[in-house]
Amino acid sequence: MQIGVRILFTGLLLAAVLHGQGGGDEGDRSGSSDHKNDVWGYPREINGHGSDEIGVYTVTGKYSTKTNEIELIKTYQSNTGDSNENLGHQVTIEVTWNPDERQFTGKWYVDTSMFSGEDAFELKFERPLGQLTDKKNDNP
Repeated sequence: MQIGVRILFTGLLLAAVLHGQGGGDEGDRSGSSDHKNDVWGYPREINGHGSDEIGVYTVTGKYSTKTNEIELIKTYQSNTGDSNENLGHQVTIEVTWNPDERQFTGKWYVDTSMFSGEDAFELKFERPLGQLTDKKNDNP
């Protein structure tokens, strides 16, 4: 079974990047507090919700102002959308800002009892960034 992964939440991402608050889980998977602070710097929390052809989902995560990395957990609500693909599962998304493509690129990961996989993932803005980017560093 192929589990599709799409997120359209430009406004949510921009709000998190530009107006987000630090705090929350500032770490990676290593458990080292020194490394956590080095990697995440001043993290911005990302929270939101939406729906796609799979079903209704919530999104939680963080954006690092230091490395321009985003880690997201997309959690599908059971019994919504496509009953063949929506297992009430989680999708992990890890992306980094690509200044050449002016978008975030990385991978998504899924591991359920019926499906396990990963693939490329692109997080694009629905409209040009324009004045929202840091011209000096070309950061979002």
